[in-house]
Amino acid sequence: MARKRYGLHSEAEPVEDHWKSFVDIFATICLTFFFIMIVFMMVSNIQRQHFIQLEDEHLANLDEFTALWADYESAQADLDDQADMIAAQEGELSEKEAQYQAALAMLQAQQAEYDTNILRMNEAQRSFEEIFERRLLLYEEMEVSIKEVLGEDSVYLDRAAGKFYINSEVLFDSGDSTITPEYMATVQVIKDVLFEMIDLHGKDKNTDAPAETNAYDLKIDFFEIRGHTDNAGGGIMNRDLSVRRAAAFIDSMLPENSPEEARYGAYFLASGISKFAPVAGSVNTQTTEEQAANRRVELIIRFDDNDIAAATAEIAQSLDNQAPASGGEVNP
Repeated sequence: MARKRYGLHSEAEPVEDHWKSFVDIFATICLTFFFIMIVFMMVSNIQRQHFIQLEDEHLANLDEFTALWADYESAQADLDDQADMIAAQEGELSEKEAQYQAALAMLQAQQAEYDTNILRMNEAQRSFEEIFERRLLLYEEMEVSIKEVLGEDSVYLDRAAGKFYINSEVLFDSGDSTITPEYMATVQVIKDVLFEMIDLHGKDKNTDAPAETNAYDLKIDFFEIRGHTDNAGGGIMNRDLSVRRAAAFIDSMLPENSPEEARYGAYFLASGISKFAPVAGSVNTQTTEEQAANRRVELIIRFDDNDIAAATAEIAQSLDNQAPASGGEVNP
């Protein structure tokens, strides 16, 4: 029979039972600890798998982020290149804008200059019109005066050509340049008319100083006396004969060393047309009456062209101003 220990317990407990209880408790604790360790290991494994999964996801995200970052840097580089290109284009546009503004300013200046020149040319055109209007009025005044003295057919006014012809009605014998006596009275009448014209409208030829008159004043420079022949005879003979007839007409008005020659001699010029300006028939075919009509002289009034020269100078100056200056070309 087993021995029983007696201690402080109120009842006696066998030692074996106590030890057994201790072992059971220890076993329970070990089992519990083992179970806890198993649970901990399972939890740790689960956490480890989760961490691995998270790490894989992180690495995948990191790779994706790296790729995205590379794309971003590439896109940023493209944007920088585009920004540089835009900046360069803006610089070119600014330069072209400056060139355009300069070209526009030049065109505006040229347009203003052109408008000014157009105004000046219009003024010069009006000056021309005034000149020819005054010249035509003087022609018509002279035409009336001469017709009153010499008759209705004594004057021919070519308004289109601006020429004034006086038909002297002084005719010559064939091959001769001597004025016949029956025409001397007519020469005297023509001389008086021409001298009066010179006194009223003649250019001052007795001084080298410029005339103190308006540049557009109408002045007679000289009278051209043209000699004509019929179609008989050769060319050389007719050219010489026509000039001699014109000179004979002038000599009959201005005797040598006479006061008339001294006063009016500078206002007459002799020229010869030969047979090439017939008033009757043709150059090659003329009747006897037509030949007689063609042996004649004509008078043409030549005006001083200072009025024309002044207006022409204005137009020339306008055209010179209108020409573009060298180096002024701009490429817009």
